[in-house]
Amino acid sequence: MVKQDRAFYVNAFKRGVEKTARATLDMYRVVYEASLALDSYQFQNFCKEIGYRDGSSTIRKFIAIGKVYPRFIDLADQLPCAWTTLYQITQIPADEFDAYLKHGKRLDQLKGKRLQGLLGL
Repeated sequence: MVKQDRAFYVNAFKRGVEKTARATLDMYRVVYEASLALDSYQFQNFCKEIGYRDGSSTIRKFIAIGKVYPRFIDLADQLPCAWTTLYQITQIPADEFDAYLKHGKRLDQLKGKRLQGLLGL
């Protein structure tokens, strides 16, 4: 191991977070596409083979995230890795979401009360 400075490790960590967010979005895009392309029986078996029940809230959330893939993939460098937080971000009304980004704010800084406020909770 070659010792590096702090900035190197910070950048390496952030690259890892972005790769994880991209991979997460890709997985949920696949679930969304499968939900559209497969008939009910095939989708049920698809879900079973990936370890989920087709009517589960988890699959519904994966589909919701996958549906916004085109909008979110360019923001992967600022998305959380956790799918539950990612799902919450997909539930922000479009005008609120766009206004938040327009003001130069980053999604990785969106947490707690501010996220709940944008969700109307």
